[in-house]
Amino acid sequence: MESLPVVDLSSPDKKETASRIVHVMETVGFLCLDNVPGYNIEAEEELMEANKWFFSLPLEKKLSVARYLHNNKNRNFYRGYFGLDKDYSSYKEGYEFGQDSSTCPGYERESDEGFPLTENNVWPQPDPNENEDERKFYTKFKETVGKHYMRMMSASVEFLQLLAIGLGLPETYFHHLFVPDTLSTLRLQHYPPREFAPPDKAIEDGQVVVCETHVDSGFVTLLITFGFTGLQVLLQNNSWLDVKPRPGSLVVNLGKTLSESTGGRIKATKHRVIDPGGE
Repeated sequence: MESLPVVDLSSPDKKETASRIVHVMETVGFLCLDNVPGYNIEAEEELMEANKWFFSLPLEKKLSVARYLHNNKNRNFYRGYFGLDKDYSSYKEGYEFGQDSSTCPGYERESDEGFPLTENNVWPQPDPNENEDERKFYTKFKETVGKHYMRMMSASVEFLQLLAIGLGLPETYFHHLFVPDTLSTLRLQHYPPREFAPPDKAIEDGQVVVCETHVDSGFVTLLITFGFTGLQVLLQNNSWLDVKPRPGSLVVNLGKTLSESTGGRIKATKHRVIDPGGE
C-alpha cells in the first residue's frame, strides 16, 4: 500500500460508500475523506491562519487560557491550552474546545458542576492597550474555530451514519451518543522544532517522534494535516505507511472505544508522528 484508501463523501450511493468505509476500517483503520460538506481548501487555509495566530501569541497570553495543570490560577481542567514538555516522548502544544454556546450558537446546557468535560470554553482576550485592528484577530479566531467545530461535528455524524449502515445497523444507531449533547473535542496542535537533543523515549526504531505510537481512545477522529508530513500508520504487516498530504481532505481513524464496542471488528490502528525536522 502506497497511500491511504480514499472515500468520497459526496457519492450518491450510500450503501456502497458505507460498505467501503467498513471494509477499510476492518483492515487499514485509516482513510482519507474527500468532499466533506462545507470543508475545502479555503476553509483549511482559514483554519491554518487561526492556528498560526494563536500559537504565535506570547506564552503569557497562552497561559492565560491554560488548563489548571499548566496554570493553577485557572479553574478549567480539561478545555484550554496545554504546553510543551521537553522530557516527554511527544513534543507538542495544543488548545482544546468543546460544545458550548460559543462554538454552537444557540446551544444551551446546564453546567455539570465538577465534570470538566462539559466546562465552558476559554478564549484569549485582548489587552487594554491593543488597538482595534489587533482586537479583531481575537474575534476572527473565535469565529473561525466555532465554524470549524460545527463543520466537523456535522461531518462526524454523517460518517457515523454511514458506518452504522455498513455494519447493518439503523442509520441513527450512534446518534444518542453525540446528538444533541456531545463531549466531542476540537484540538488545535502545534509541533515546534526541538532545539535540544530528544530524550531516549522519543526514539522509536531509529526514528525521532514528536507524538509517540498510540491508538486513539475515543470514537472517531477527523484530522487535518495542513499539507505536512510526519503522520505514520502501522499496517497489518507491521510496516509504517507515510500519510501523504491531501489538501482539502480529512484523515479519519477510529478509536478504542468504538473498536471495543464492535468486538474488535473495527480497528483502532496504531499511529505516530515522526519529527519532520522543522515546525
